[in-house]
Amino acid sequence: MDMTAQFDVPQLLTGITLFAGLDTSLLEDLAQHATIRRVDKGVVIFREGDRPSALYFLLDGQVKRSVCSPEGDEKVLDVYYSRQLFGDAEVMSGRLCMACAEATHDSILLAISHKAVLALVSENIEVAMRLLQSIAQRHHALERDIVSRRFQNTTDRVLEYLCELPNECDSVDTAEFELRTSKQVLASHLDMTPETLSRNLRRLIDARLISVSGRRVKIHRRAVANHLANAGSHGTQGRFFALRHTSTF
Repeated sequence: MDMTAQFDVPQLLTGITLFAGLDTSLLEDLAQHATIRRVDKGVVIFREGDRPSALYFLLDGQVKRSVCSPEGDEKVLDVYYSRQLFGDAEVMSGRLCMACAEATHDSILLAISHKAVLALVSENIEVAMRLLQSIAQRHHALERDIVSRRFQNTTDRVLEYLCELPNECDSVDTAEFELRTSKQVLASHLDMTPETLSRNLRRLIDARLISVSGRRVKIHRRAVANHLANAGSHGTQGRFFALRHTSTF
């Protein structure tokens, strides 16, 4: 459903880090090449083999990016939440999409024509550098995930993922949020079965590192900080986990 007329698109663009600080005339021109649409849960935004057509900003909802084997097994590569960009690597590479993007909740998307994005990047070095940084950060995160899957145990991988999720309530002692990602999607993203994920969540609860009430998750920062300190003194795996999260707490 096209909802563009219901929003002040230039104003929305100013709230996106990639376009922050641009002249009003540039924002208004970019808005002419942008649409806002509502997509229902389960709607595919782009598929493997599609030619990139837009850069997306998730205004509300949740989107997963995944690949499937010929046998139908799915591997979730990324899960995007509100206020996150996606599709930037596809737009900049100019190659066919290698993964599928699907709404895992009813979502609202801001889609900006790839031609307009490329034209802006070619003329504005600041936007180009921000986009390059965004892609580099995602590449770095991918490398970190590969290493963590090789060296971390499954319980620490789950804890690490929870620690990196956006917090709705944040304090020195706790971080709290609603876990809206389904168990199946989260397990696939972390390379484990839903049953293994459930066991690891129970271990974290029993260790008093997190508390769970329904979909509400509370991370106990002091307990996690102590866990990281102990992990850092127990070999390569522990040091790797502690290094990644020391600055978080």
